[in-house]
Amino acid sequence: MNRKLLFLGTVLGLLATLAGIGLVFMINHEDINRILIAIIGLNINFFHALLLLILAWIKRKYQDQNLVVAGGVLFAGVLVFSLPTYLWGISEGGAMIFNTVGVAGVPVLLIGWGIMIKEFVTSFMKK
Repeated sequence: MNRKLLFLGTVLGLLATLAGIGLVFMINHEDINRILIAIIGLNINFFHALLLLILAWIKRKYQDQNLVVAGGVLFAGVLVFSLPTYLWGISEGGAMIFNTVGVAGVPVLLIGWGIMIKEFVTSFMKK
């Protein structure tokens, strides 16, 4: 497995696990909207952690793919998007942080997905 992708996936998985545990204890259970926003952040975080671990496995099997760049961009996008959703789940000020910082994670995630798709097309479709 590619160690960088494996490390990034493991860090995202740990972050999602800790955030999920923390949110259970810190969230205001009467505000369903804040709970849903935090759950969206957790889902995105867990999904991309699993994706990075799968990319590490793929990188091991197919050495011709440059998936490390895609993994790094996805990692950054998840952090920029998910961390403000966790803050939103535990405080009112988190909504302002998400609206100013968190939305910047969306184009970063899309760029990461684009790089990954380009690598797969280059490696598998043009042969």
